[in-house]
Amino acid sequence: MRVGTGIVLLALVTLLCACRKYPEEPAPTVIPQEFKVGVAWFTQPTSTRELITGRLPASQGKISPGFLAELDGLFARTLSQHSRRQYRTLTAPESGQNMEVHESGSPMGLEYWLRIARKADVDMLLVPQVIDWRERDGGEAGVARGAAVKVDFHLIDITRARVFKRSVFEEEQVGLTDNLLTIGQFFKRKARWVSAEELSAEAMIKAIKEFGL
Repeated sequence: MRVGTGIVLLALVTLLCACRKYPEEPAPTVIPQEFKVGVAWFTQPTSTRELITGRLPASQGKISPGFLAELDGLFARTLSQHSRRQYRTLTAPESGQNMEVHESGSPMGLEYWLRIARKADVDMLLVPQVIDWRERDGGEAGVARGAAVKVDFHLIDITRARVFKRSVFEEEQVGLTDNLLTIGQFFKRKARWVSAEELSAEAMIKAIKEFGL
């Protein structure tokens, strides 16, 4: 009897996975190999003037400044593993960001990054930003609450002074009992609770694929 129940449950899960419509991956953007592509350092906007696009969450989860530097290293390693392109790595000014823009109701960060890119003499600039960050409450085997992140990547066309493409990764890891449709990701993550850093690594790979880098 228990075997029969197990078979029915397995069939149900398989059916749910089969019926779920996964969004098609966007076609890669072809960027000429001769283009000089710079990679900016990770930041976390805390005011509208620091945003390039979008908006801040009402209750923003903060990442420690020291951990932003760790994300820089992780991104460099991820680019070397998943991209064949050569990059110019930009480093943050020692004096801080000092965006030198006026407060307004619209994102103003684009102008700042355009100035940074022109000074670095690159054709395109890849800007990663942590919008929201929450570490898991617990360990790999079990948690009181899963990790959650929102990470934005902007690929800026310097000549045209515009955002060429944007990649957004926003996810909170939840248990299968909360959402059976996450079963694919659950097993992909080896049936464990991942850290916010691991979620951000997934965000990086997603951006590399979407930008065609």
